[in-house]
Parts: sequence; structure tokens; C-alpha cells
Amino acid sequence: GNSTNSEESKRCTQPFGVDGYTFRSFIAVNGHIPGPTLIVTEGQLVKIKVVNRLASESVSVHWHGMHQRNSNWMDGVEHVTQCGIPPGTNFTYIFKAEQYGTHWYHSHSGAQRTDGLFGALIVKERGNTQRDNLFSQLTDFNITSYNDNPAQHTLTLLDWQKSSSLDLFTQIHSGIRYFDIDKASELQGNRAAGSTSSDGAEIGPVSYWSGLINGRGRHNDVNYINSSLSEFKVTAGQTYRFRLIGAQSLYAYRFSIEDHNLTVIATDGQFIEPVTVDYIIIHSGERYDFLLKTKEEDYQQTTTRLFMIRAVTLSFTTTSTYLEEQSAEAILNYNSDDTPSSEYANIAARSQTVSQRCTDSDKCIALNCPFKNFPDNFNINCTHIHQLQLLTDYPTNELPTIITDQNSNSRLFFNFGFEGTRQTSAVNGRNLKLPSASLAQLEASELTDIENKEFCKELNENSKCDRNNEVEVISQDCYCAHVVDAEADRSIELVISATGPNVTNTGNFLFAHPIHLHGHYFHVVDIQFGGYDNSGRLTAGNSDLNCGGDTLCVRPRWKPNRDYSTRTGMTGRVSSKAPLKDTLLIPAGGYAVVYFKTDNPGWWFLHCHIEVDQLEGMGVIINEGGFKTPPPGGMYKCGEYFLELDEFKAAIAVTASPTPEPSVTTTTETRTSISQVTQTTTEAGPTTTSTITRTTTETGILTTTTVTATNAPTMTTTIRITVTATPTSGGMESGRGKYSTGYIIAIAIVSLFLAVKL
Repeated sequence: GNSTNSEESKRCTQPFGVDGYTFRSFIAVNGHIPGPTLIVTEGQLVKIKVVNRLASESVSVHWHGMHQRNSNWMDGVEHVTQCGIPPGTNFTYIFKAEQYGTHWYHSHSGAQRTDGLFGALIVKERGNTQRDNLFSQLTDFNITSYNDNPAQHTLTLLDWQKSSSLDLFTQIHSGIRYFDIDKASELQGNRAAGSTSSDGAEIGPVSYWSGLINGRGRHNDVNYINSSLSEFKVTAGQTYRFRLIGAQSLYAYRFSIEDHNLTVIATDGQFIEPVTVDYIIIHSGERYDFLLKTKEEDYQQTTTRLFMIRAVTLSFTTTSTYLEEQSAEAILNYNSDDTPSSEYANIAARSQTVSQRCTDSDKCIALNCPFKNFPDNFNINCTHIHQLQLLTDYPTNELPTIITDQNSNSRLFFNFGFEGTRQTSAVNGRNLKLPSASLAQLEASELTDIENKEFCKELNENSKCDRNNEVEVISQDCYCAHVVDAEADRSIELVISATGPNVTNTGNFLFAHPIHLHGHYFHVVDIQFGGYDNSGRLTAGNSDLNCGGDTLCVRPRWKPNRDYSTRTGMTGRVSSKAPLKDTLLIPAGGYAVVYFKTDNPGWWFLHCHIEVDQLEGMGVIINEGGFKTPPPGGMYKCGEYFLELDEFKAAIAVTASPTPEPSVTTTTETRTSISQVTQTTTEAGPTTTSTITRTTTETGILTTTTVTATNAPTMTTTIRITVTATPTSGGMESGRGKYSTGYIIAIAIVSLFLAVKL
């Protein structure tokens, strides 16, 4: 139904409503941070119209977790798979939601993601053996069912910064970090010291500012009563599925809920054998699904029906209190009524320190530690990602083969680090310069020209980018489009490290990196760490790798007899139980071994998901071999682009996959319904009209939403898109049905309004 203008205004993110303290510009999607939660069903086609209302910046949107098989040009990476969407224009994305689970969408242009251009993308799984297997295992946890409502129980975490992300990038890149005019004389050109985790690794290049959960938070200088926190409502005696998305800019978080355990059932959308933990450590790009068992009906104490949800940076100690820790906060509410802010301080005061929650006789468990272990006095045991088990065995004939040939070109090594005297972000000593044109859109002759002029050369030369130059940050030869070829139909051993040539000089690699691969899941078979002293401090990097350079890690390779197969004795195919991820946290001084098969030709970005690191050059483009499906004709030029469903289907019919896709089996649903909702917003400016039409017939479903919006003089416009009977603010859940071609399809055309709040 319609909402009043005042109600819509309250729903929109306000300049001071983010952390209650910081007044700065940001980007809103449909008036909100984060943007609307998009909820579709596995196997559906999704059509989304993005409208760029920014004044001067182009945008692109990456669908993080979608593999874009046969449609690499829908991956949403400016300069790699598409041109940027110019200001004032529209762009149509269409993709098949093949990967079920918890995913998200975000800008892949400049520094827009951490300014607010992101939101959740939930692909609900259809009934399958995975769900059956999950419930069979949940009986061991006394769970027979759970409530799954992504619109109400999806959490996005973001560390909010003092200034815009582009300003932040400039400050970090220049080495001055946060530059306060009144403290300029104190800095004297030195880089400010950052906080560290228990292993001594740096957790962020600038001082922590504040944290948000679903776009709301509290700066430490704001009293609780003057803050506005996100709230998640539950009922006693129930089990709920929560979905956790790491949208951070810089900081990893240790996530927990006071007085509740978390039973983790999935990571990056893929089900795992359930594990119950106290803490989940999550970094940018990662996702975790967990089940929360609420307390029984007789748990009626008034003071204990409200619990603090906390995401804390890794600078915490055993005795640090909620007032001292760097955190993002929200409320778990057993009551039907909203919690007044006057109650926040009392709820927070019940937060336990680590020493109170974790004891020698009842140790805590933390999932995904970016180091081998916490110090003994923390009483926290680490469960690492490679120790998890996939819920359902991966099909044996589809598993990658373990590489045993020492000279195989199916081994790819990438070291993510800060290189040179200026500590600039690089991969294998090379600073990524994005191509001047989108690779996925180029004709063969244009691609050859870009390759000759812009691609990095002599990637296998140890001395090419190795240097000891205190003047030049990175030579021009090593500031280039870092593109690495991967042959089609191969099993790839991908070794991702965060170390240096001198393993005892830990100062060069005291930073963990969340690494994201587009276009694929990978099987995590091993994670190895550096050396630590008795207090848990990193004293040396792992010595299994030879960096190939004297001063920089320019061409990593296995040392003799230290490769994964020789060291573990593993041969044949990788374990069918190895967990699948698309984003993995690489420990400082350590490395991970992951495997994937090159069965999805395209240009796929592999990069650190810390935005400033990626912008500075910590990324590489994988040129995956095989026949790459050409984009639809209209995409060969930049600018406004409208893509119709028939054009998309015709384009992907020229399959890029070296292996045939499984056939789709559907059932027919016969029903007809039409509804229309029109809403008008006249607040402080021109009219905004939203018309929604839904039609369901025997041949399929068509759901369309058309939104036109014009900035008001105050540069704020409130838009709410409602497509389901159970909407959240800006939320959308598609229908489903059978399309005449045999595709299961739902078309959800959502105009994403991007506005700068000033």
C-alpha cells in the first residue's frame, strides 16, 4: 500500500543517521544504506535496471557470488567486463541466479562500494538433497526446523569512515592517513601507528572510526540514548537462519551475539557440515549463514530479553570492555515492540569480556582466525576454513585433479603484499593498472592492441620487478594491466600468499588479506601459517615458498618438496568434502592452497577485497581460456544500455562453457493474478512515481518495476520499491514459474536510485 511522505523520509538513510556523529557525503541506493535486499530463487533469471543519478561518477555493479557462466560481460567490473555507466544513464543487467545462498551486490567502480553502494542478494535454494542432508545433521543439534526470512534476518557489516572513501584512499596512498589540520605538526610526515591483532599484524591502515550493521551504528563519542541501532526480532523457543555479509572497507570483525551460540551452516552460499561457535571472524566479501536457537518461553526476565549483537575489530584483548572496543552494534529483541534508545546502554553493559565468556574449563570457539591460534590466555580455540567439511560430497567426476608435476603451468602463484619502500599494494611485485578499455567488450584487433600496449610483460622473469629503489615506488614496467592466462579445461592449483622474500622480516607482510575470485568457487584444501612465539606474535613468514626475488615477492614458487601434494601425500582428486569459497582470508605471513577447474571462459578479477588495497593495485585479471561468449551487439559501445530478455538468451545460447550444462527440469504452475501499486513522493521536489505490475500465467511470470526519479533541490529523493506481500524497506522478492523456453524465470527490474546526501 501507499506510505506517507514522512514515513518514507524516516526510512531513508539520513546524513547524521548513519553513526549519529559523522556528517559526510555518501551514496545511497534507493535512498538507503545498504540498498534494497534482493531476494530471488535458485535457477531464475534476474533482470535489474541500474539508474546512475550521481553527478559526475560512472558506476558499475558486481553481483558478488554469481558466476555469470556464459555471460562474463554481466560481471559488473568497470574496465574489465564493461564500461562504466555514465551519470544520468541506465544500464540493464540480466543474469541467471545459479548459485544459491547468501550473496551481495556492490559497486566495482572507484571507491563507491564503501561509500554505500551495496546491498544483499539472497538466492533461496529450491528443495534439494542439500537441504535434506542439512536437516539430517541438524538433529544432532536438536534442531528440526528453522525460520528463514532473509528480509528480516540479513546483516551487513561495514566499518564507517570519517571521510569519503576516495579521500581515504588518497590519504592512505600518500602515507599521511587521517590528516587532521590541528595535528599536522605532530605527524611530521610519518605514518600513524595502526592497531594490531593478537599476532601483531596490523588490522587497518587508519584509526578506526565507527561501525554499522545494516546502515546504523554508534560512534564512540555518541551516547547510546542519542543513537539508532538496527534491531532483529525473534520469538522465544524458535530457531532462525541469519545471514551475515562482510561489506567492510578495511577491518575484519569478530562477530557474536551475547549469551547465544551460533551454528554455522554455510559460507559464501555453500552449505557445510554444521559447526557451533562463539565467534565468527569475517572480512570484506565473505558471507556466513548461521542458525540461532532462541531461549525457551520461560525465559521471561525483563532484563534479559534484549541482547547486544556485536562486531568487534581484532584489536580486542581478554579484558577490553564494550566501551573500549572498536565495534559495530545492533539489538537482538525477543519483544514485539521496538527497543527505545534509552535501553541501549543497559543492554550494552551486560556485554561480556572475552575473559568472562571464555574460560579455561569452557573454551570458546572462533571460526576463520587469520592466524594459527589465539594466545593461550584468551581461551579461544580456532577453527580454520580448510578444517570445515562440505555438507554434501562434491561430485567425484567434477573434482579438480591435484597437481603433482613440479613444472606444471596449471599452478598459479600470487603473493598479495605491500611492496617497496612506500609499501604500495601489489601482486607479485606488480601494481595493477586497469585496462583503458573493457576487455570483455573488445573486438580481437582491439584486444591485441591493448595487450601489446598495456599488459604486463615478462611475468616469469625474476628480476623484472625486483628492485631496491628508495625513490621510485614501482617502475613503470611494473605498473601495468596484470593479466595471467589460464588454459581451458584444466585443474588449477591456486596458491595465494601474504609473505615476503625475507621470512624473518615480518614488518613487510604484517597484514591479512581477504581475496576474492570472480566467476568461480574454489575448493579450499589447505591453509598454512607463519611462525609464532609463545605469546602468539608472528615472528616469521612461512618458508614453503620461494619468492623469486631478493627484495620483493615477484615470482613465488614452491621450494623443493614443499608443494601441497608432496608435503601432504595427496594425489588424485581433491577431497570431495573440501569447503567451497569465493572469498578467503589469507593470514599474514601465510598462504592458502585452493583448486578450481577452468570451465567458465572469461576475464575474471582476482583481488584483495579491502577497497583501498584493490584501488592501489592489489589485483590481477585471470584470462580464462576457451571460447568466450561475445556480448550482445549493443554492449560493444559504451553509454546507456538496455538489454531485453530475448537478446540475453540469444547471446548466451552461444555457450562459453567447455562442458555442457545440466538440463533444467521444471513443473508448470497455473495461476493468474495482477496487482498494481502506485506511489507518489512530493517531498521537497519533483514527483516520483513507481508502478509495479505482476502477471502470472501458465507460461511464466513477468514482474516489472519501473521507477523514474529526479533529484529534489536538496539532492534527496525518497523511493520505496515494494514487490512482495512481505516487504522490507526497499526489499524485493521475486515470483517463480515456467517460461515458454524451459527456463525457470523471474524478471525483477529494479531502478536503483543513487543519490549523494550532502
